[in-house]
Amino acid sequence: MLNLRMYLEANYENIEALLFASMMALELSRPSLSWTLISSAARMVQDAGYHRLPSYTTAPECTKKRVVFWIVYALDHSMALNLGRSPNLHDCDITVDRPRVPEELESSYGQVYMSWMDFAELQGHVYEQLYCPRAQRQTSAMRAGLARALALRVTDMKARFNIDPGSIPSLEFGEESMLSMQIVFESTLTLVYRTIPPEPLPSGRQHHPLKFCNEAIESARQALTMHKYAWNVLKDRETDEWHSFLQWTVLWCPFIPYTVLFGNVIADRNADDLELLGNVVSFMEAVANMGPGIGKLHRACRIFYQIASIYLSQPGSDVAATMSQGLGSSSYASTRHPSQHGSFAPLENGMHLGDTMIPDLPLFPQDWDVMLDGWDLGTDSGPGAMSTFLEQYLPSDEGVRNDVPTDGQEPFA
Repeated sequence: MLNLRMYLEANYENIEALLFASMMALELSRPSLSWTLISSAARMVQDAGYHRLPSYTTAPECTKKRVVFWIVYALDHSMALNLGRSPNLHDCDITVDRPRVPEELESSYGQVYMSWMDFAELQGHVYEQLYCPRAQRQTSAMRAGLARALALRVTDMKARFNIDPGSIPSLEFGEESMLSMQIVFESTLTLVYRTIPPEPLPSGRQHHPLKFCNEAIESARQALTMHKYAWNVLKDRETDEWHSFLQWTVLWCPFIPYTVLFGNVIADRNADDLELLGNVVSFMEAVANMGPGIGKLHRACRIFYQIASIYLSQPGSDVAATMSQGLGSSSYASTRHPSQHGSFAPLENGMHLGDTMIPDLPLFPQDWDVMLDGWDLGTDSGPGAMSTFLEQYLPSDEGVRNDVPTDGQEPFA
């Protein structure tokens, strides 16, 4: 599978086949396979020279090649950001024009596709400016400034995004597309704002390690509120409409807002945010049997919700005493298996929490692995990589994260 380019000719038919196979793998909740396929397609469009095709006015016969190139580009950039990978296609190497509407994209979905391409380009900039290895060597202040500039671009794109009712096959499709895009916009804003540290406390004390900046928390709330609204809109629709929404919205950027609010429940003991987490769990429970990916995501979110519920049910002083007396420092806790944290009672299959003790948060590699054993999220390293994948959603506090070994690059989406 990794050597497809050695066996397939770089032509339109093979590129299109790889593109559709990648999209089908996403539909089947196989992001790792999907990434392998779209990576092969991205390299193949370069081998075929599609990234430097002449313009429409010069070569109108190349329309289908231009269209397939930009769809591969959009999927490559979107999936790269969501899986924590570097894109295969780089803007500095591309000279081919975007497809024209309506000359080259005649379908009613032309404007939607064009917006997707614009957004994919912005996702590439998010990676380059905030999350690539070079960007992570910048100071926190520099990254925060870049994050605010990127957030303005996302907000502007969100405000300008619109679907012309006259260009779509049905009002239902238009409403679903708008909901999906608004959720994706808010999730991306959460991802961008996540790199900004919270404002210093007046007392000079350090923030809780799970505390995010206010902008990230607000964007996460907006995203989960929209999920609740989408449930009310789509709950009476046909199964295929639900399936499309789940695969291309819920599973496209699943953890970012949910994990930010999970952290805020723990950091600020916020009952309203806990209610939002519960709403998402209830919504996902109703559709958990619609695919393996959504079922696994539901299980993970339910465990997060149960942890937060138990944590919030204990008085703050009891929790503080537990964390200081029973668990010690983060570096010590990170070396211990969950079964070594004390006396535990079962909470979930394979997951235990103490009756009088809450695990030191943020969770550590062994805890993540037990929670999400075997979930394929494109890490290619088995369940052991899940801790690294999920800790991306915790605040970017280097002092907290130094205890957690990484591979040299902070994953992010």
